Amino acid sequence: MKGRAALFLAFRIAGPGKRGEGGGRRPRVRGTSARHIRGAIFGIALGLVPFVLVLVVADGMIRGISSRYLETWSWHFQATSIGPSTAAENDRAAAALRALPGVTAAWPEIRGPALAVHAGRSAPALIRGLDSGALEESGMKRYLKLLSGTRSLEGRQALVGSESAKKLGLAVGDSLVVMTGGADGGGGRTSILRVGGIVTAGYRDLDELWIFVPRMVADRILPQSARQDLIGIKVADPYRDPASDTRRFELALSSSLGKDHATVWAVRPWKELERNLFASFETTKALLLVIMCLSVLVAAANVSSALVMIVYERSQDIAILKAAGASPSFIALVFLLAGAATGLLGSILGVGLGALAAWKVNELIGGIEMILDGIASLAALAGGSGGQLPTIHLLNPAYYLERIPVRLDIGELGAVAGFAFLLSMLASTAPAIRAARLRPLEIMRKT
Repeated sequence: MKGRAALFLAFRIAGPGKRGEGGGRRPRVRGTSARHIRGAIFGIALGLVPFVLVLVVADGMIRGISSRYLETWSWHFQATSIGPSTAAENDRAAAALRALPGVTAAWPEIRGPALAVHAGRSAPALIRGLDSGALEESGMKRYLKLLSGTRSLEGRQALVGSESAKKLGLAVGDSLVVMTGGADGGGGRTSILRVGGIVTAGYRDLDELWIFVPRMVADRILPQSARQDLIGIKVADPYRDPASDTRRFELALSSSLGKDHATVWAVRPWKELERNLFASFETTKALLLVIMCLSVLVAAANVSSALVMIVYERSQDIAILKAAGASPSFIALVFLLAGAATGLLGSILGVGLGALAAWKVNELIGGIEMILDGIASLAALAGGSGGQLPTIHLLNPAYYLERIPVRLDIGELGAVAGFAFLLSMLASTAPAIRAARLRPLEIMRKT
């Protein structure tokens, strides 16, 4: 019963008073208290909108880039042999891995550095020797998009990353010269390939180096001293604990070559292979969220300020309640509930608006870029300058994904709303204590 009464009074005290109510030195104006509360609610909402937007966009960027690395570059696991192994042995090892439960793909690959040359231009490149079937694997096919030409690897045909093709001025059907050498710089080889297709992973760091060639071609043009032979492995769930899978794969690889074979295999999961990259992603996300937390703290301070003003304006009502027998703890509970209601409404509004903005973030960015392009064009016309103006990009595709993947996590959104609600409750503590300590006789004498 006491809780219901406190909740009722919390809404009454935070609500509008009557015109002329109170009189004396501090006349009341209808809606003054309500305006303070509305301002605090909108303050929390405005603080949460960028918080949610940054959280969702950062998660989308990290997951989008991580997925591209996992599916097109690092694989879920990589198996490498300690000691030389032949192509036939690698094929048998890959077949043994594919037979294991939970393994969705296993393909041998040869990697090595090269210098790509075309039409007087040169650029560093990474040769990736694969079988055509590896490019048809579901994850590789999903994230490695074909822009022109064909995906197949036949003869001396090569697939070139879009950024690498742009640097070298390559098109489908062009001849490409690749120069490879040993780790000590000796034993250089020059090979001519034909561009069969242009591909993109949607991320510049990946597109600017890759040149895919048939594995047999990579075996011929890359010397043993300057290449890496591996088996890329994919599983149904790459995010689970890799320890058991790592041990299972190593046993299967050892048994595939027989007990008398001297080759030893080492298997490493993607979290170990790309540890530095993903650690930097998580650190950046954490720093952004810390900055956004400061805006929510400021919004919570607005709740405290609003309640302080309400305590000042409603001091006569508090005096009457105390004269009628209300205890200090009851008065404090009333203002704590008022702060809780303010925080709850602000959290719901802010998280809702932030989730909506995050859901349409790509469209919002595109609209803002169009407006900025229009303004730049009008300014150029007004200034009399001609020529084609560069397109404005808020997120430069050279460093970010071309399109942000959006995934709303209900748990994370609930945690953000709960965080703002708790801060509002804490901010309400000081005004609630102040209201509980007011003395009715002093208030009556002042009015």
